[in-house]
Amino acid sequence: MNNMEEFKLDEKDKKILIELQKNSRQSFSKIGKSVGLPKTVVAYRFKRMTQAGFLTLFCAVINKKKFGYIQSRLFLKFHNFNEKQEKNLLDFLKKQAGIHWVATLNGCYDFAITILSRNIEELNSTYSQIIYNFSNYLLEKELSIQTKSQYFPLRNVFDNQITKKSIKNKESKSFKLSETDTKIINLIKEDSRIPLLDISEKLNLSVQTTRSRIKGMIKNNIIQSFRIRVNHKMLGYHHFHTFLSLSDLNEEKEKKIISFLSQFSSTINITKGTGKYDLEFESIIKSHFELYEIISKIKNAFPENIRDTNSALIYKIHPINTVKYFLKI
Repeated sequence: MNNMEEFKLDEKDKKILIELQKNSRQSFSKIGKSVGLPKTVVAYRFKRMTQAGFLTLFCAVINKKKFGYIQSRLFLKFHNFNEKQEKNLLDFLKKQAGIHWVATLNGCYDFAITILSRNIEELNSTYSQIIYNFSNYLLEKELSIQTKSQYFPLRNVFDNQITKKSIKNKESKSFKLSETDTKIINLIKEDSRIPLLDISEKLNLSVQTTRSRIKGMIKNNIIQSFRIRVNHKMLGYHHFHTFLSLSDLNEEKEKKIISFLSQFSSTINITKGTGKYDLEFESIIKSHFELYEIISKIKNAFPENIRDTNSALIYKIHPINTVKYFLKI
């Protein structure tokens, strides 16, 4: 498809996507009952969206804290950074342990890297290797340990019909993760639609045992959700990351700002970290003009608290994930 904005979704497509966003492991039959369509029609539309490159990922969201992991974000600004240097950086990152997510940016930073580590020593090792190997090109670097994050689905893309899902699963002290559980997680974390029968055959388990282990991990908040990723560019949307530096801040004001950010249907993520910026949020919107309007509304709502803002376009997410953290408990 040459024109990324030519892809069209009708109301039936949107209803199917909403169900997949709620739970990407749902069968076509179950989705069909929810949206009022035969499963054959759901399957046909699903295939169309997948083959067109609009539906790009079906993943299980895992509670990383359950495995003792710290999530950190490293933002980098370069000078003399070209395609050759970008390739060198990407090739280098593919060889590093603990890399969870990588993106090319355009704006206040050129690159974003999410790192998962078991402790500060592991984080420092990964961070230092990156800095040491590319120090000649670095203008600025910002490392932040994520302390809190809220995720919101693509509400504006689907006409604001999706609501934020709050996780209320009660954890059982008697539930113990087994080696079998970790193997199941490794199979579904980036292919949440893999059938139970396939998992069972790969791990030499009964379907009943596989189903029971997955249900147990969901109940105990180890598996938090099953999501999709769509190519929003094909609908004319862009992905922005905005950084907020705040002043005159206390817990109550911070909560009010987070609540205000969450009310924008374009907001897909709000993050609090330990670094230079007090809050960060991500938006799926049509243009820089829309982002300017959002930032203006934030400044007008909290004139005493917004000290500075920065933003970057998330231009490309690279298929790099070197984290093998589910192989061990």
